Amino acid sequence: MDKEFFAPLSQNQNVLPNHHAYSFCNALNSAMMAYLALGSEKHLRAASNAFDLLTSTQSFATGGWGPKEGFSKPGSGTL
Repeated sequence: MDKEFFAPLSQNQNVLPNHHAYSFCNALNSAMMAYLALGSEKHLRAASNAFDLLTSTQSFATGGWGPKEGFSKPGSGTL
């Protein structure tokens, strides 16, 4: 998960589309724990960038994430 998810997110690359929203939102807790326990700046950047992406491209007014519990590609019209 680190190479495929946290590393690109730490570089502000949106790798969220086509992933299960609930599972990957929970995975961000792991990134924050890596920062808190190990001081990993990469994981802090990954969590921070993901939060910005989630709130700007995947959030519903009800607080839900992504249609049908999956993230969609921003601008695709599926949200």
